Amino acid sequence: MSEYAYLYFPTPAPQFVPGLIESILATGISVSHFGASDPPRKWGGDVAAMAQLVLDQPEQNKYAFFRDSKQKLYFSLQLFYDPRWEHSTLSLSCDIRGPIHTYANALSQRIDPYLCVQDTGGDGKGQEWFVLHERPDCPASLLSRIRRVQLPS
Repeated sequence: MSEYAYLYFPTPAPQFVPGLIESILATGISVSHFGASDPPRKWGGDVAAMAQLVLDQPEQNKYAFFRDSKQKLYFSLQLFYDPRWEHSTLSLSCDIRGPIHTYANALSQRIDPYLCVQDTGGDGKGQEWFVLHERPDCPASLLSRIRRVQLPS
């Protein structure tokens, strides 16, 4: 069963996108594949090239998909520059148990999202989520869509 985590955060100004990508990579993620479509292609570029690929997309909202093939981690980054959106999203998934919690916590410390949630998924709209991180200024509209459960001790 796959594990998932979602981090919801304020959309960074374009000049801060390279810093966001650096923060993601600083958690120990090794990007083997990266691209604007899913599945992403093999990647050998640097942070500046990643940011350029994301920001050069003609659409108002920007997407990136990437993988760490050694750790079997999958990511999607959604940057919403449309003012109707209150946040952007980074999602993580993994087919094995364990690393999602570690990386979700590390990413929460680095990018301070409005909200970070984790679980195994598969329950659709009725999904319950473990809340790993929540900022006091998290939009109420975002909180209202999350069914919470307490983390086991």
